Amino acid sequence: MTARAPEQSEIIARICHQTNKAWCEANGDFTQKDWENAEQWQRDSAIKGVEFRIQNPDSGPDAQHNAWMKEKTEQGWIFGETKDAEAKTHPCIIPYEQLPEFQRKKDALFCAIVDALKFEIKSPKNKNFGEALKAIQSGKRIAREGWNGKGMFAVLSPGKKDNPSENFWNEHLKKYAQLTGGTMTVRPAFMLKTAQEDVAYWTPSTSDILAEDWIILED
Repeated sequence: MTARAPEQSEIIARICHQTNKAWCEANGDFTQKDWENAEQWQRDSAIKGVEFRIQNPDSGPDAQHNAWMKEKTEQGWIFGETKDAEAKTHPCIIPYEQLPEFQRKKDALFCAIVDALKFEIKSPKNKNFGEALKAIQSGKRIAREGWNGKGMFAVLSPGKKDNPSENFWNEHLKKYAQLTGGTMTVRPAFMLKTAQEDVAYWTPSTSDILAEDWIILED
């Protein structure tokens, strides 16, 4: 069985978790487990925290804490003097202003790590244009994470020699083809499936060529 490659948010969450463990131990708290041994709910919480920070880069540590607390309360957690996964109690389920300075610094450290790494760690699924070009030439669909339109992807339409059809051919090209034997060679071309559910000819822009957020889509 092939192990799943971690996403960017998971990689950053692991670093945040290990840094938090080191911070706790430097302050006399040795209860934190390494990422590999941490409970799945704890790892999932860290990943969601990273994703919140990436999506809300201008928010303060208080917003980070509030998002975490909202997630916990929606899952049934309540305030308790000790952290207990079985009882779903946690001492940090209180307003940010009431947190001990030690806990507030943990939130600030978490945000700083995400801010520093979000542009440095490349998700394994992301490709540069050269890699995407090889994929599209082999018949794969490609897309950019930065495209806002839902369901967009690009393909390479293979070139061929064919009879001009009513729907595909420009009228002038159709007449030219008919005058020269009824067929005409069509060269390969990039085609884009748009968010408007139609297809258009597509030429990669400079931004597309320099981008490193290309994804090779599975069929």
